[in-house]
Amino acid sequence: MSYLRLLLLVVVLSCPSMLIGQNRLSLTFIGDIMGHGAQIKDAQYRESVDSTKNPYSHCFKYVNRSLSDADFTVGNLEVTLGVKPYSGYPTFSSPVSLLDACVAAGVDIFALANNHVLDRGSRGVKSTIEALEKRRLPYMGAYKDSVAREAKNGLIIEKNNIRVGLLNYTYGTNGIKVKAPTQVNYIDTTLIKEDIACLRAKNPDQIIVMLHWGYEYHLSPSIAQRRLKEFLYRNGISIVIGSHPHVVQPIEWDKQNKRLCVYSLGNFVSNQREAPKDIGLIAHVELKKDENGCVLDSVSYQTTYVHRYVQGDGYSFEVLPFSYIGQDSILHLDSMRSSKAKMDEAKIRRLLAKSKAYYHQYNDQFKSSNMDSIVPKQGVLKVLK
Repeated sequence: MSYLRLLLLVVVLSCPSMLIGQNRLSLTFIGDIMGHGAQIKDAQYRESVDSTKNPYSHCFKYVNRSLSDADFTVGNLEVTLGVKPYSGYPTFSSPVSLLDACVAAGVDIFALANNHVLDRGSRGVKSTIEALEKRRLPYMGAYKDSVAREAKNGLIIEKNNIRVGLLNYTYGTNGIKVKAPTQVNYIDTTLIKEDIACLRAKNPDQIIVMLHWGYEYHLSPSIAQRRLKEFLYRNGISIVIGSHPHVVQPIEWDKQNKRLCVYSLGNFVSNQREAPKDIGLIAHVELKKDENGCVLDSVSYQTTYVHRYVQGDGYSFEVLPFSYIGQDSILHLDSMRSSKAKMDEAKIRRLLAKSKAYYHQYNDQFKSSNMDSIVPKQGVLKVLK
């Protein structure tokens, strides 16, 4: 066999998609990006120490590989941005540097339809959207006015010859009424059905619906969540991603019908400490497109822990993959906190044990943390029985 023919055979065998005409697209979803008062204080402390660095970047340095590996990463931005005075609960407003740190860590798209989007009224919505648009970042779920909603609702992303439509809705806005011209997408089955029809006119291969729904701190989805999921399935939606409960809820992956519902991703970053509010999911899905169409091909997830430790006269925050818990490199994670974190995660593991999704832990994330003295381990992938 000639060298050229051998080389061609190696290339074809190493790229199965070339053999059967497949295209693939990967998406990663993270939970609630929150900005409690202690987080703002942490950022202010960091800025006072070194104003040249983003004061939130340390929060995400251990998960940036998990967020940047996918073609697109989507996060629920549960704060308004840029409206002073900055504050946490109950009326969230954080510095725009929080957004920049999320983007630097790998987040590409932001969902805005949640119960805190109107915390600072229309001014907060406008300020948040202006920060996103200035950075040319796609967003969904809230808009400056009806013209913007008509133009931007039903977000389309495209890569590798696969087009994905995204829609985003919230159950409510904490009793704060939306005032014209601001627009917020509320959960309304008539509206959702109309939006799906409009989005289908743009010829997406798949439509993903992100919902802010359910009861806070409940580990099981409500009857209303299950009914709404079934409504979406009946209307041709195959992937539903949820947020709001601030704890992880089950993953339902119907392999036979290629359908997925992640009821709640939990908190991505926050100052909520009671178990298991400190646990979140990074959910990863892959779409496959061939001559038979485009379907959901694989689902995996990674559990994360929001590690809080004393820094200055307050606390500092880091989102850790669970492969890091107990590692000597995490200097501030003492044995007591490590033990608690493992107990919290064990509860979530039991909850997800029947999800039929794959469980990922990126043990080699030290590569992206400028910690060359640490020898990375190989990644682990296993199937939950």
